[in-house]
Amino acid sequence: MKNKNIYLMYMICLLQGMVFYASIATTYRLSRGISLLQMGIIEAVFTLMMVILEIPWGYICDRIGYKKTLIICNGLYFISKIVFYFAFDFKMFLLERILLAIVSSGISGCDIGYLYECCDGKNSTKVFAYYNMLGTFGLLAGSIVFSLYIRDNIDLSGYLTIFPYLLAFVLTLFLDDIKKEKTVHIPVLGHLAKVINDKSLLLFLLASTLLCETTHELNTFLNQILYRRVNINIKWFGILYASMMLIGLSGLFLERFEKHFGKDKLFNACYLIGIVSCFILFITRNKYIVIIMIALTVIIENMYIPLKHSKLNEQIEESDRATILSIYSLITNMLTIITSLAFGYYSNISIDNALLLSMIFVFTGWILYKISTKNISKI
Repeated sequence: MKNKNIYLMYMICLLQGMVFYASIATTYRLSRGISLLQMGIIEAVFTLMMVILEIPWGYICDRIGYKKTLIICNGLYFISKIVFYFAFDFKMFLLERILLAIVSSGISGCDIGYLYECCDGKNSTKVFAYYNMLGTFGLLAGSIVFSLYIRDNIDLSGYLTIFPYLLAFVLTLFLDDIKKEKTVHIPVLGHLAKVINDKSLLLFLLASTLLCETTHELNTFLNQILYRRVNINIKWFGILYASMMLIGLSGLFLERFEKHFGKDKLFNACYLIGIVSCFILFITRNKYIVIIMIALTVIIENMYIPLKHSKLNEQIEESDRATILSIYSLITNMLTIITSLAFGYYSNISIDNALLLSMIFVFTGWILYKISTKNISKI
């Protein structure tokens, strides 16, 4: 029965990855009449709402259960795509992003906690790796459909995206809830105090944020600037984008690596490879080496995230799993705001400054990880 729930979650993640307008998201919004400045304002509101709603949603999830939370969130997710398709001004796009903030803060921690409970903590790294991989595969499938069939019909890409999200919502209705033994719930402030007082855990959250945000920045924003710096023609960007998503499916092999090397060695490897990759990107002007280094950062990101989810879930012994995971997410989101601003500032100066910052972030993250592994308390 629990395997059925895991497979349904896999399918939901796959379907919600099928955003057919993903590769032209900015162009789509510009074509609907909003400016880059307005997009920035919308993203600021989105981030602020994520921070505000993170813990309340975790608390609600622990009270009403995983299934009801996922039904509410995936229902709103579906509605947000309808709003997105019918959006032609700032107010409608802002509404879509507000709905998405409600959804994202609700699902954050809930889906990961649900999957961890479904597998009883066994092979959790494998489950998280497959979950992450299928989201990437859905995004890849959506990009291929756009490139082959949708092409210049931007409006159609928004319209078609509605249907995978409708199906994902329907599949959510077939999930089974996880029945927990009756336990006394600790107030949110009690959990928050425990997390804040656990210095090793805070260091790990900081270390993971520094690595994850650096790889995300490199793989999402800086990669195209690096391609242009080594004179890769823009006509190859689409192929490189699809290729990197295929490489992102490397999470499929994570379970084997974990069994052979163990989590600690894999964590260390992610940091060390990240440091080397950033350094080589800083010094090289060879297009093939740049592509290889970007590919390595993609692999690191897709290996690290499932390992992080598994490790954080292993620290939780209380019944309020979703609340605690939401606290973790709140802390990382607040740190992400700082890292994003730092990358934005230094990238605006030069790509070399951004790469130097990348090296500093990953190296600092590695040092913090080494310190954090000495003693991480159970929550």
